[in-house]
Amino acid sequence: MASMDGDHRTAVWLLRRYFDHPDLDLHDADLRAGLRSAMAGALLLAGEEEAALAEFRRVLSEEPPRRFRSAVLTARNELIDALQRRQPDALASEALSGLVKDVVARLKPRKALPRWGPGQATNQALCDLLRALFPRKPRPSGEEGGK
Repeated sequence: MASMDGDHRTAVWLLRRYFDHPDLDLHDADLRAGLRSAMAGALLLAGEEEAALAEFRRVLSEEPPRRFRSAVLTARNELIDALQRRQPDALASEALSGLVKDVVARLKPRKALPRWGPGQATNQALCDLLRALFPRKPRPSGEEGGK
């Protein structure tokens, strides 16, 4: 809730409390991956990119193989949310571009990746690349949304 209200630092503080719990390993793996991805997204929006990327990388490396796809999808969704809240035309860092390419490669190994040079990818381009993994299908005419 705090992150949705734009208070990303409070969201990070609250989520860190969760990850400090001594019985964390007993909690559901999907919940842990989702909350760690949410914390990474909040860190990214709070301007703490290095910490955010470390948390995203942790999500991608810690989950057991049977939960891996779910964890990567969760990271993808949090990255989309964070990227669309950032300045669209601003250039993304090389490290953030690399993370996005890694997520894409893990979800769609055969997908051709853009060959951006250092400092050439914008936040919008990264967001578009992640969204293109699972494009929304157009609804047939006459069908209403939400039903």
